[in-house]
Amino acid sequence: MSHPISIDYYSDLLCIWAWVAQPHLEHLESKYGNRIQLNHHYIDLFGNTSHRMAEQWLERGGYDGFAKHVQHVAFSHDMPIHSQLWQQVKPTTSANAHMVIKVIESLHGKAQAAEIAACFRHAFFQQAKDISSLNELMSIVDDKNLDATSVSNAIKDGKAIARLMTDYQQAKSLGLQGSPTFILDGGRQMLYGNITIETLCANIDVHLSNC
Repeated sequence: MSHPISIDYYSDLLCIWAWVAQPHLEHLESKYGNRIQLNHHYIDLFGNTSHRMAEQWLERGGYDGFAKHVQHVAFSHDMPIHSQLWQQVKPTTSANAHMVIKVIESLHGKAQAAEIAACFRHAFFQQAKDISSLNELMSIVDDKNLDATSVSNAIKDGKAIARLMTDYQQAKSLGLQGSPTFILDGGRQMLYGNITIETLCANIDVHLSNC
């Protein structure tokens, strides 16, 4: 059997387009199984939410304008979403969630980290949980029967933030334009933004046929 093709997936947990892409990830895992290796990485789009709102949305209605945009994108793609996102619930950063995922990856492996990432996304977009809060994140970790104390200790020693900074720096060096980005063929092909599952599968099929 040939080796699986590697797909590097860069996203920000607070990005609405990455939420739209969440079913794509599940479809890819179901369709291709061990023929692909999906590597999750994180990109700094919402590292400082208030700065992002001031830079990009100040003249478009601020948080209220962004909230309407997020609702529109979700509804137009038939994705479930909570009505209070970016209105009553305004996470200050995505970095804490990204950091906790990196801890889970180091302690429990990539599969468990991907599962926790999906849980964090569902908690924010469907339940309006503030996933910038470490307390909220630890509660979700507890609900998944993982040791929150071990996760907290791993955050304290600095290794988690170092792993996260590697992702952020790689995203910059690759010149990634945003979230989500799928990288195939060792970086020679990048699929960015609102990508349909049909487009993703067509590209993956081509690479698999060449293996």
